[in-house]
Amino acid sequence: MWILVATLWILVATLWILVATLWILVATLWILVATLWILVATLWILVATLWILVATLWILVATYCCNSCLDKLNKNIKLF
Repeated sequence: MWILVATLWILVATLWILVATLWILVATLWILVATLWILVATLWILVATLWILVATLWILVATYCCNSCLDKLNKNIKLF
């Protein structure tokens, strides 16, 4: 009889360990998914920052070119 009770206790303890292990696995997977989401968000921020940098450089180049063209026009065309 005592052997049966001890065996049942061991079985219950084993099941508790199994459930705890599964919870740890699920928590680990959630952490992995959250980490991947953070990585994706960081990459999106990096891409957006690069787009802003490229747009700013285009604006600077366009401004320089337009000013250069306007200077040439002002030298060639004397209004006053």
